Amino acid sequence: MKKLTPGVEATTHRIEASRVVLNTLERTKVEEEIQFLNPAAENALGLLQFVRGIEEGEVDDDFAALALDSCGLVFVLISECDKLLNAGEEIPERFRWGSGELAEFLKEDVQVFVQKKIKRGFLSRRLRHVADDEKVVKHRERLAKWLVKLGIQPELSIHDAVDSIISEKVSRHDQDVQAARRAGKPLSQSRTPTPLSQLPSLNSTISIDKMHKPLPEIQVWQTTSTSPIAPADSSSSRSASLDIDNAKQKRLEAERLARKAEKEMWRKAEAEFNKLPVTPLRSSTPLTPLRAQDPSRPSHSRSVSIQEVSRPPSVASVLKPLRRDSDDLPAAPTSPPHDEAKDRELAAQLQSQLAKEVAEEDERKAHQIAASLQRQWEAEHERPRRSKKDRSRSRSRPSLRDPGESSSDESILTPERKKVLAWIKSNARHSPSPTGSPQTSRSGSPNPVQHRREYPPAPIGPVPLRRASLAFNSTQTPGNTAKPSAPLSNL
Repeated sequence: MKKLTPGVEATTHRIEASRVVLNTLERTKVEEEIQFLNPAAENALGLLQFVRGIEEGEVDDDFAALALDSCGLVFVLISECDKLLNAGEEIPERFRWGSGELAEFLKEDVQVFVQKKIKRGFLSRRLRHVADDEKVVKHRERLAKWLVKLGIQPELSIHDAVDSIISEKVSRHDQDVQAARRAGKPLSQSRTPTPLSQLPSLNSTISIDKMHKPLPEIQVWQTTSTSPIAPADSSSSRSASLDIDNAKQKRLEAERLARKAEKEMWRKAEAEFNKLPVTPLRSSTPLTPLRAQDPSRPSHSRSVSIQEVSRPPSVASVLKPLRRDSDDLPAAPTSPPHDEAKDRELAAQLQSQLAKEVAEEDERKAHQIAASLQRQWEAEHERPRRSKKDRSRSRSRPSLRDPGESSSDESILTPERKKVLAWIKSNARHSPSPTGSPQTSRSGSPNPVQHRREYPPAPIGPVPLRRASLAFNSTQTPGNTAKPSAPLSNL
């Protein structure tokens, strides 16, 4: 047995794709009264053929139902036109222009979408699965609105409308058969759709002139009864299907009545609730303080029933003016008693606490400002010291100790260095000035330090100046020790 394709399998055993529905759509080609429905019928049949032509993959129920709903909607329109024609009425104009709009919608919207979806590949179908499902639901909802738009069974869906029409036609046909059988008359012609068979082709026709042998004579046995006799199997199956349809109709009717009764019950309950008076919320404390009763006036006490409390006030009682001396007027709100001494004491405490908090806040801000100023001053004081120290290190040149300065670290000098230092001091002390007299300072005292120093003659041979400068550099600090100098014999 050949396996059915996914498209054929999705549309089989569906009432919208049954032979009765398809043959009814084919009637629009030959019958003049309903020929205006032919474009819509052809587009619906084309959609069904597109879905049946799917040979790979899976066909969603909603996608197949889109083509089935199209065929079912056109079938419902044709059935309504048959009812009007059988009753001797004319087809209204809304059916004619509505059929044109339906044909245009099926051709330009639904068919284009179905063809695009069928031609997509596997990956594209997976990526656009959600969007395609939403569009299918949108098209099905728009098709269902045509029943409401044309006034044809708006409370039912397209599937239920097709099912009810076919069940009605089957039951009417069975009643006609039973009535004709009881009366002994042949069946009358009606507009019940009958299956249409395709015409034979020209090659399959048999010419009687070319036959060599004559056709055998056909003997027909004459029956005594002229009433049509239906086969037993068909009548039994038809009666069984009729019983099933009747049971289904009863069940659907019961469900519809139950939903209607439930809606009516909710509507009545809502109406009763809206009729209830608006009662204020009860609170443990009164909104306004109660006035003390005047002891001179007699107290009036009467019992109030629940009906009087829940009864809404009348318009006259609301609009009538209240008297000034009546007890119905609400009391004016009064301030509670208070003690001036306690109030002053409390105000003084609050004021002192507020002043204390303000003082603490000011002190905290002053500390912050002082700390920031201290950090700025330290940064400014540290910056020139660092720059001077770096400049002295970077611009240090080889120099000898000033002969006039007293050395505080002569104890750490070696004997050889002490001899050299003594020789330099003696030469500087006896060296003449350029003017021939020793130079004096501004105070008149002789200054042993000469502006022009005379150094010993340079020795013969190369002298390492760097190491020599380190040897005679007297600016040694505990943190900056000089490197060992070259031997003094080289000088």
